[in-house]
Amino acid sequence: MEEITTPPPAPAANPAVNSGQTPVAIAEKKKQQALIQTLQIVGIALALIVAFVFLGLFLWKDSELSRLETNIQGQINVAVAESNDALRIVMEERCQEALDTPFVEFVGPDDYGRVSFPYPKTWSLFVENDASRGGDFTAFLHPGGVGPTNSIMMLRVTIFNQHYDTVLASFDDAVKRGDLAPTVIDIGGVNRTRFDGTFSDGKVGSLVLIRVRDKTLVLRTDAVEFRPQFEEVVKGVRFIP
Repeated sequence: MEEITTPPPAPAANPAVNSGQTPVAIAEKKKQQALIQTLQIVGIALALIVAFVFLGLFLWKDSELSRLETNIQGQINVAVAESNDALRIVMEERCQEALDTPFVEFVGPDDYGRVSFPYPKTWSLFVENDASRGGDFTAFLHPGGVGPTNSIMMLRVTIFNQHYDTVLASFDDAVKRGDLAPTVIDIGGVNRTRFDGTFSDGKVGSLVLIRVRDKTLVLRTDAVEFRPQFEEVVKGVRFIP
């Protein structure tokens, strides 16, 4: 009977032999892979650090900008408040000056020489015709309130849309009758004609004629007792030549 022999086991496969790489090459490759992984981790860490640094700088800058904006806005608010306080003080002073001043200003139309003069604030003003459509400008002033225009007035203001000589000549008949007495008065180096006596409507008072460009200003008071105030108004008359 023949003896059966078992063949020896085949040697284990060597990866290095099969792949054609030596153990040294494999170890070197693993080192390279480990180095690459380490560099990748370091790169990621550095990127994160840089990102956190930029984020911190951004947050710091944003905080600084917010602080600066808050500070600037606060300064603006303070400046506005101070300006408002200064304006309020100026307005209060002007209002007080207006209250303390016993006079207000009468101002006529610009096209009619912008006649102006101060008058007591206790007087009332009524403009009957403002001459916005031509013709004569007429206004009335009287203490307290202006009554009917045919009543006695402290001051009548008329700017005739006529030459001075024409208006002056209209008083010739009253002068000839002796109703009115003419005089020439000098105010500020300007000669002005004044009439005292009885007017055609029967009122007794005074009036003054003033040449204003190609027009004529007539100021009149209807009572002798009003003459002191009337004369003060005449002295204060101003106009654009």
